Amino acid sequence: MRRFTMFALLLVALFALEAKPKAAEAASCSVATGIAAHVLCWLDLTTYAPTPGAATALSFSLPDGSTLSATFTNTSTTVTPTIAAFPTYSGSALGQTTYTGVTGKPAVYGGGVVPTKLSGIKVVDADGTTLASTTIAAADAETLDTGDGTSTTAYLDWTTAGTSWSQLQIMNSLASGTTTPICTLSGLNTQTASCVPSSGGNNAAYILSTTVTPSQAVTLASKSTALQGYAFAAELSTLALAKKVNSRLNAGDQFTVTLKRGATTLATATTSGTATTATTASVVTMPTDTYTMSETAAGTTALGTYASTYACVNANTSSTTTLPSGSGTSFTISPAADDQITCTFTNTALTLTNVPVNTTKDVTEGASVTDVFTLTNTSAVAGTFSGTSAPTVTTTTGTSITPTGYTFNGTAYTSVTALFAAVQAAGPYAPGASITIGITYTEPTTVGTVVDVVVAADITSGTGTSALASATEVDTSVVNAAVSLVKSGTTATSPGGLIGYTIVASSSSGSENGAIVSDPVPAGLTINGKPTCAASGGAVCGTVTVSGNTVSSTIGTFPSGSQVTITILATAGTNASYTNTATLTPPSGGGAAVTSSLTTTVAQANGISKTVRNVTTGTAAGTADIAVPNNQLEYALTMQNTTGFAIHGVTISDPLPAQTTFLSATCGTLPTGVTSCAVTSPAVGTTGTVTFTYTGTLAAGSSLTALIETLVK
Repeated sequence: MRRFTMFALLLVALFALEAKPKAAEAASCSVATGIAAHVLCWLDLTTYAPTPGAATALSFSLPDGSTLSATFTNTSTTVTPTIAAFPTYSGSALGQTTYTGVTGKPAVYGGGVVPTKLSGIKVVDADGTTLASTTIAAADAETLDTGDGTSTTAYLDWTTAGTSWSQLQIMNSLASGTTTPICTLSGLNTQTASCVPSSGGNNAAYILSTTVTPSQAVTLASKSTALQGYAFAAELSTLALAKKVNSRLNAGDQFTVTLKRGATTLATATTSGTATTATTASVVTMPTDTYTMSETAAGTTALGTYASTYACVNANTSSTTTLPSGSGTSFTISPAADDQITCTFTNTALTLTNVPVNTTKDVTEGASVTDVFTLTNTSAVAGTFSGTSAPTVTTTTGTSITPTGYTFNGTAYTSVTALFAAVQAAGPYAPGASITIGITYTEPTTVGTVVDVVVAADITSGTGTSALASATEVDTSVVNAAVSLVKSGTTATSPGGLIGYTIVASSSSGSENGAIVSDPVPAGLTINGKPTCAASGGAVCGTVTVSGNTVSSTIGTFPSGSQVTITILATAGTNASYTNTATLTPPSGGGAAVTSSLTTTVAQANGISKTVRNVTTGTAAGTADIAVPNNQLEYALTMQNTTGFAIHGVTISDPLPAQTTFLSATCGTLPTGVTSCAVTSPAVGTTGTVTFTYTGTLAAGSSLTALIETLVK
């Protein structure tokens, strides 16, 4: 706010300068280098001579190379304002609390009624394209307050033929540092707005915004009993482009990001060393124009081996601009007025491992063979596997073998086309996830033929494709060796009895050196001592080991026509059926493993009976008898083997009745297979338990009878 006396002196001085302004020259605009809330390029009016009633065409070079042109008309018939720099006055907000560092003279400054009309406003970008519209900001460049006049003698009017005025900003008061209202503002969201003083002092100041086409004019008019000012700015936007590297395939891989308008490069940045980020400077750009953001590889980097994604953020949170995002290495963007957008390209290295389940393998000549390869996504992003070329099966002499089938994750496919279609349709697979691909072919019938099986694949994510990962399995055909295994031994016994196992492994064709015999003896049986091995026909036994209840041996030398016999002794457990299965596993390429089983039944013999007869009175044997003291009694203990199989180690025990004393005991007639009997008894004339221990085998259905003589007390 300045008082009228100064204004009158200035006005006289202005009228004394020259009556006719010079032709306007090309100018520029200036973006604040200090405090600024929005992207405003203030139109430098240094070359403008605001003669009353004169229309002056001006053009301004914008920071992105575009040109803004407009006709400035001082519609006053009496007042010639001055053109001033920021700040216009020591108490003004513009140029002090906000938008500092603006160069040139953007302000129209004068006293009385000072109107300026902008018409024919248009922007032509550096490629010659005329933009459909331009957003203009119009600001109070002073501090209109009641010190400048009353509601009838002071005001600031905004008039537009374009979009309705919106409030872009209230600039903080220099005096209070707050957005204290400087006046009563009316007409927002219409084409005519007005600010009338409502308080005194150096207060905050308004900036309003409108969008116009070349045929729509904008007018700012101030009225004040003291000096008052205003300014115009092109409301622009800013763009910046950044790079983020999540992971590198090679330590030296680098990337460049570039911001362009048409063929013109506006900004660029390149990563270096181990740095994972790089950012261009923020570039002032023209709203509604189209800009291209892209990334390229730097040096020898293969950009296609990276997944490239992009995303943008806008510091202008009130903007309605749709921000681009997605996969790819290039995209376009058209910012709106006041957008302050930063976009980032993110790169993640795509890596894949492809290894055969067996690097090398011996296979049987003439057999159908399936080689399996495991493909693992070793990158940090999800991706989809794809085949790059048909798997090949080739002998080392150059003969190609046509695969007979394929598998993907265990599902069979008859053609490589169907295989690849299934692989590419699956996924995407998360980092660390794997798939398996199998190739089936028929091994040549010539022994010693070496076959290379090759699978090549890659993994894609977005527009990135991993470096080719190829894997080879080498298969060698060997003689179709034949092995056999025969197991024999005890098929039935009683608890605690011995069980014998005999395992005979034979090679009938070809060398089976390295074959493994394994026999997991069933739980419940106890292995007695160390199993033994005997070899014949040129075979050489390997060390027989016992781990837990498993007996095993690797046959180091096992030529055709030879055999190895392993013998195992075990103690029977409780009543049960025990099935023991031994396995002979040939060396790699030697054919399929063979097994042989034997079941042993362990059961307690039953059918024991007991009779008694009175020897003194001569009664017949029965289950009961009558006796008096000094009578002699004979007890007969009969055991019948009703198990259905031979048993051995039979023991019979009988405690004598309490009213009797021991006289004698005999084992009775021994049946065939029972070789001897031992008697353990108390002394004659005493009581106790008599035990008969038989050795040998009691055949199924056979029986034996033990006799005990006692005297009744």
